[in-house]
Amino acid sequence: MTAIGLGARGAVAVALLASAAACSDADGGGQHDAYVERLAEVLDDPALDADDRECFASSLVDTVGIDELAAHVELDDIGPDFAPADYGIEIDDEQGDEFYDRLTDCVDVRALFLESLSAGQELPQDTLDCLEETIDDDLVEKIIVASFTQGDAAANDPELAEAMNAISTQCAPTSAGSEAPPTVAGA
Repeated sequence: MTAIGLGARGAVAVALLASAAACSDADGGGQHDAYVERLAEVLDDPALDADDRECFASSLVDTVGIDELAAHVELDDIGPDFAPADYGIEIDDEQGDEFYDRLTDCVDVRALFLESLSAGQELPQDTLDCLEETIDDDLVEKIIVASFTQGDAAANDPELAEAMNAISTQCAPTSAGSEAPPTVAGA
């Protein structure tokens, strides 16, 4: 049985968030650069190259703002699982959309998301093809925006869990003889 889990979705979201934290505020030049550098440095995802990590870091910092980040988070506190919501930074849906737009300007977010679903496991080609055909851009955006605005709480979003369970059932059916349907981890 192959299950496409919330853990995989969460991993890419965390990767996107962790690697996404700082573009350029005219007033916070040096501090801005330090936050971008730190976020890009701590992101530990083999699917991301240095440019991708910098893009994510810049997107996050530019969206949140260097003043807000610096008021809530010390550089040394930023680790691989960094999410603004975990530090009391409230992100609204408009900022979530802005963050996603910034990411899509410099990274193929959909391709990265699809790649992350098979992280740590080798999925059969028919499963990969099904995922490619089934997961649309709107769902990817909803997951990324929810992860950015809600942090870890996004893993408990019933709408997203239902959508991913449906995709898991369609694209990764259970092996012959198995009666239990695939599940989404963490749901």
